[in-house]
Amino acid sequence: MKPLVCFLAVVSALIGGCAAPSPVKEEPAIAVAKREALEKWGWRKVEVSSADFVDGKWIIRLTMIPETPGGHATIQVSEDGRILDYRGGR
Repeated sequence: MKPLVCFLAVVSALIGGCAAPSPVKEEPAIAVAKREALEKWGWRKVEVSSADFVDGKWIIRLTMIPETPGGHATIQVSEDGRILDYRGGR
């Protein structure tokens, strides 16, 4: 029984230590993405479909409200809040 407990403790410690927090929190990254959607496509009202921190960058998926064809975008925001890439729009 003890080897199993030790194994689970090691696995738990490894899993917990793998995630690196983002210097830019989710809310500011979303604000940057929304501003980009406004500037690039004129989207004033958007819904955040998802916001994920992956490989050192935020991947924000937005949907224009009301939903329209071409009203979806994916915007990548760097750790320091810069736009790295954007896809979608009209």
